[in-house]
Amino acid sequence: MTPRAAQQAVVRLHRIIPAPPDRVYRAWLDPDLVRRWLAPAGLEVTHVEVDERVGAHHRIWQAGRDGDAGGFACELLEAEQELTSRSVWGMYPVARPRPRRAQ
Repeated sequence: MTPRAAQQAVVRLHRIIPAPPDRVYRAWLDPDLVRRWLAPAGLEVTHVEVDERVGAHHRIWQAGRDGDAGGFACELLEAEQELTSRSVWGMYPVARPRPRRAQ
């Protein structure tokens, strides 16, 4: 084990959610659904970027009454269409999304 790896904390969560697998799968990968459920009390999801390809990243930004709360990212490690997905999440510094220019 490298010194850097020894310093990293790992938390593994395994959940069984009482819902059809296709609905749970979509809740992780549909930006509109992510906005509805992935924010702790007092925060709202302000921007979501989802790339459903294995190896790609999701980026999520949140804000509260006091302004920007920051963002985090996750990498999709494995996905079986509509059945299962496995991701690694991190509280990485994620650049704030740039406003889109009107075309």
